[in-house]
Amino acid sequence: MFVLYKDDIKNLLIINSLFYLTLIFFLLEFSMGNVDFLISDGKRYFENPESWINDTDRRVWGYVNYYVKYIDFYGEFFIKIMNIPVVIIFAKFLQGLFRNLLGNFNIIYFLPYFLYLGISNLRDVLILLLVALILLCLKYIKYPPLFVIVILASFVLFGLRPFVLILLLISFLFARFIKLNQGKLLLNFIALLAFFALSIISYDLISKRIETYSYNLNYYTNEGLSARVDSRGANFLGEINSVNFWINAHLRYAFTPRPTSMLISILDGSDPLTYGLTSKFLRIINQIFYFIAIVYILLNFRKIITAIRIYTAIQFSFLIVMFSYFPIYSFYHFGGVHQRTKIPFQIFIIILAYTIYKYKKKLASE
Repeated sequence: MFVLYKDDIKNLLIINSLFYLTLIFFLLEFSMGNVDFLISDGKRYFENPESWINDTDRRVWGYVNYYVKYIDFYGEFFIKIMNIPVVIIFAKFLQGLFRNLLGNFNIIYFLPYFLYLGISNLRDVLILLLVALILLCLKYIKYPPLFVIVILASFVLFGLRPFVLILLLISFLFARFIKLNQGKLLLNFIALLAFFALSIISYDLISKRIETYSYNLNYYTNEGLSARVDSRGANFLGEINSVNFWINAHLRYAFTPRPTSMLISILDGSDPLTYGLTSKFLRIINQIFYFIAIVYILLNFRKIITAIRIYTAIQFSFLIVMFSYFPIYSFYHFGGVHQRTKIPFQIFIIILAYTIYKYKKKLASE
């Protein structure tokens, strides 16, 4: 973390201070009995890491929790801080991916809910870090050791969230295809070779996951659809088989929750504070920045295609993966998911808005 920020120590200190301030507020809430120390998935990971080790989708996080729990590495307290450097490193990797366009852009300031993810026992941030790391290595693939990092990071990513690795492979190949004229042909070939080697090595694993996803997709869109709609509390979206239902599901993912509705829920006590006030306030601030970015994009919608054309194949690959969370969770969970599964799409929105802003600023100065 310090190596990456050696030329920006002031920014590193500010970000770290924000993380530990968030942790202090959370611990105050915990001491008053307003919130559990470990919440939701984070609690399940730590209490029973053995079961997650046997789960392909969460195996790596199962091993992480097993080590922290049984090797006496400060146990539950370390769980609260181990994701802080992961978030900070991810932010720097993201800078590296978009340096030519966004300069010293730091995603933590634009999406402050990362401050809460940093003190949570969740694998989401490590997944984002690995996606950025793989693409950053492919950006400089002419250095042979990076090829090894791509392979190793890809296997770790598969042990955290297989479908993200599959999405990354598809998006990378797609981006290379439509932006084939960018970069040297040899580097394009080496980068493609890295992913093809990974695909061959892990063909059996990936093919089994694709088979599982295909089965789930078929089940949940046919005989299991009604049961899933009931379990996810999505009946209010309309008739299940109507087009409006799926439009509403996508709108629900993209445009909820509104900052005003969250603030009202705090004031009138209508929403149980499962994740605590610290989480709620950070989420409100997060959504304010996010909605500002959406409005800015809508006001400058004619610049969207221009902005997309500016991105390199590597950058475009990353943004495709981030954007893909939007249709996947709108379709599979009807848009009713927690903030952490909306963060990737929000990263896409923030980067697109900031790119349009920088592009317009550049035009104005010429």
